[in-house]
Amino acid sequence: MIREDYLRLMREAAGSEYGIALRIGDPHKAIQARRKFYRLREKLQAEGNRDFIQFSFLIIPNGDLHIVRRNALPRYKDDDGLQAEVRPLACSELPLRIGARRARLRLHAFSNIPDHF
Repeated sequence: MIREDYLRLMREAAGSEYGIALRIGDPHKAIQARRKFYRLREKLQAEGNRDFIQFSFLIIPNGDLHIVRRNALPRYKDDDGLQAEVRPLACSELPLRIGARRARLRLHAFSNIPDHF
């Protein structure tokens, strides 16, 4: 493929809802194509063309290459599983003073460091 082919494919991916799949079938050639896509995207961005910064170029285990629009990927929220019951605080529960958090150094942890370096 030549530069215009890579540009045409990125334009096609930009016009699609999620991206496009390129059937390459060879992992080594897919890596080569991905490098060319990233290099072209960086050159276009350096020239002021930001139309293609939204793409990720993913190599699939069978050796195909997917040009994916990152803004189309589902956003997952990390759920730590904590659940809390919420209630308003009473005035009697308020502290008298809130002190600043300070980091305290343990001096014995540094006792084996020589005075000169």
